[in-house]
Amino acid sequence: MLDKLMGGLIDKEKITRETITDTLQELKTELECEQTDLFIMIKPFNDEGEFKCYVYQNKEKVNGNGKVPMLIREITLKEIIGG
Repeated sequence: MLDKLMGGLIDKEKITRETITDTLQELKTELECEQTDLFIMIKPFNDEGEFKCYVYQNKEKVNGNGKVPMLIREITLKEIIGG
């Protein structure tokens, strides 16, 4: 019951959004690109709910005809939450 009361006081969606936005800002600076060219994919790898996170960047195609997502690196949950 206490969990439900505390959960109502904490805006989990806002905290999650801010955490992801901060991570994307840091990646933008690190990769020297636009934040809108980045995205994070969360992919489960077993039935126990464990997952891996991957950072992708939309990059210009070689022929200059549009952009294509390219895997930049795997990112840990610890990196995302800033731990």
